[in-house]
Amino acid sequence: VRSKYEPVLFELFTQLFELLPLAFVVAEKALVIHGGLWRHRGVTLAQLRKLDNRKQCPEAPQTYDDYIFFDLLWSDPHPEDGDGVHESSRGDGCLLCGRDMTVEFLRRNSLQLIVRSHQLPSDGHGYEVLHDGRCITVCAAANYCGSCYNAGAILVWEGGEIDAHEF
Repeated sequence: VRSKYEPVLFELFTQLFELLPLAFVVAEKALVIHGGLWRHRGVTLAQLRKLDNRKQCPEAPQTYDDYIFFDLLWSDPHPEDGDGVHESSRGDGCLLCGRDMTVEFLRRNSLQLIVRSHQLPSDGHGYEVLHDGRCITVCAAANYCGSCYNAGAILVWEGGEIDAHEF
C-alpha cells in the first residue's frame, strides 16, 4: 500500500484495521480469527474481549496481552500433538499450535471450531481442515500474489452447517 498509493491511504487502512475486532464468535460455536492460538494456555473468550485492539500489533511483545494479540494474528496450526507450541519454520517468531491446544481451548470455552485464514493451505486448495475437523484454514485469495496457483475458498454457514466453496 505504501509503495502504490499516497501515505494518507496507508494511514486510513491502519485506522480501519484498528476498528475491526481481533476475533469473533459465530453462533456460539466457532471462533473466527486471522492467525491461530497463543503460546499461553488457559486463555478464555472473556480475556479476548478485554484486549485493547485499538492499536498496532506489537512487533516485539512484552506483556501477556501483547503476546495474545500477536499470536492471535500470526500463529499457525500444527497437525500433530506434542507440547502444543513449536517455533515456526518461517523464522519470524510466529508459533505453530498443536491439535492438543485447539482441543483444550475449544473445550474450555464451550466452542466447536476455529476458523482462520493466515496461511495458504498446504495442498493448493482454498481451505484445509486440521485437528480432527476442529480447525479450518480458509484462503479467499485465489492465485495468491499472482504466483501461488492456489484455489480460493469461502465458508458458508447455513442452518448450523458449514460448506466450503472453492473458486
